[in-house]
Amino acid sequence: MDFQRGTTVQLGSVEYLRYLPAELSKELKECDKITPVVVLNSVGSDILLENLENTLAKLIEEDDVFTSDFMANNLLVFQSLQLGSSKANLPVEVVEYLEKTATRCFFLQWTSDEDILPQGPYFASHKGLHQAWRLYEDKLAAFVSTTFPADHSNYEFNPVGVVAGTGLHRAVAVPSRLYYPRSAAKPLNGIRVAVKDNIHLNGVVTTLGSRSYTECYGVQKQTATFVKHLIDQGAVIVGKTKMSSYAGSEIPPEKCIDYFPPWNARADGYQGPSGSSSGSGASAGGYSWLDLAFGTDTTGSARMPAAAHGLWGLKASWNLFPMQGVVPSVPPFDSFGIFARSYSEIQRVLLSSGIPELDERKLPIRILYPTDWFPYKNPAQQQMTEEFVGILEELLGVTRTNISLKDEWTRSAPENFRQIPITEFLYDIIKISQAISLMEMGEEITEEERAQSDDETKVYRDWIDEKILTKDSSGAPEAIMILPLGRPGPNYRDIVPPQQYVTLD
Repeated sequence: MDFQRGTTVQLGSVEYLRYLPAELSKELKECDKITPVVVLNSVGSDILLENLENTLAKLIEEDDVFTSDFMANNLLVFQSLQLGSSKANLPVEVVEYLEKTATRCFFLQWTSDEDILPQGPYFASHKGLHQAWRLYEDKLAAFVSTTFPADHSNYEFNPVGVVAGTGLHRAVAVPSRLYYPRSAAKPLNGIRVAVKDNIHLNGVVTTLGSRSYTECYGVQKQTATFVKHLIDQGAVIVGKTKMSSYAGSEIPPEKCIDYFPPWNARADGYQGPSGSSSGSGASAGGYSWLDLAFGTDTTGSARMPAAAHGLWGLKASWNLFPMQGVVPSVPPFDSFGIFARSYSEIQRVLLSSGIPELDERKLPIRILYPTDWFPYKNPAQQQMTEEFVGILEELLGVTRTNISLKDEWTRSAPENFRQIPITEFLYDIIKISQAISLMEMGEEITEEERAQSDDETKVYRDWIDEKILTKDSSGAPEAIMILPLGRPGPNYRDIVPPQQYVTLD
């Protein structure tokens, strides 16, 4: 099936997308049919049977795209910067191995290091050499669309546009990890990333979880600024993940109206996926071939799915990453959320964004333990919290400080706001900010209301910075606060509990 610049190919039991034709040599371009190719960096006396077999085994172990099927009825391409290599110089045992596997052998000599291709699997045809991108089935229905890069320089994408071989689900295309050696200049090289469908990709539709939004805005003409940064660092964007409509409080699946919600791979497979970054959580939690997923978080849209899918999750500090190219929900609170199965993957993103390692920063000197929420009513959940806080106390060398945010607000907020309960104050800010962003409240927002919301947001932010999460004279944070998340026990997707969120009462 032809589409855009790729063609699907089946090799053994695995489906692939042939991608990015590259002109190499007359011999390869004369292939009369699609042929698997293995490219290796080896010449002369290095081409011993033991070395060859060890190299191939190592590449297969390191990469899920390169399988043993690439080593039958194929082309084996040795490339180097040296002259004089040919099949005639190969040891007898290597020639016998090639004949046994019906492998044709070629030698390519380049004039500079820039010409050398990464080792790994390719496909050859009369049009040239193509990268091999493996197609995975989106069995969890986590993706709303899958993509591959159309033009790296313009940060543009094409939809993959095919279904998996079963015909039941979308196919997600991922490139060989062998194409992307890590380097200081490309610390995220080859990292496979999915992004939430409120994050724009040039050339791809943003649905925002809504059919109406999809019909109104269509294909986007920009890629989000932070996604550009990830691409510049070497990340590969493989698709856009499902979300609650308008990043709202739809609880999958009962309240998801326009798009069917993802499945959660945990336990019996019938746990709720949570929201609003449900697809990002499902993809990172359920697919070992995906490294990272990005969502957004305003009031829990990344933290809740991270907990539901058993993932490491980070709600980035507000304004830490640029939000240009992301459909806003409540701008004073919107931020990126990162999902991964390992904290090291999240750390890699932070380091690539210029955030220093832990031992290069001043550590907090206070642990705030808000009694507005703690202790939990469930003993097992409280025990887990106590264990975590104990580890944090040992790491920082300090003992927790109990605090009541309600009482602190009444005591230290600006005088003209102290009589307003903190929950009511925050609710009004969020309500007006969201109405400004999406106009979903069905009412006009006056300039006075807009100005009031901006002023009150600043009041709250200043109060948090000056009275609660204080900083030292150098600007380093002095305090870290423990916050509640989720509820104990299973959360089946067909049962909506009466209390979904923890509130300050």
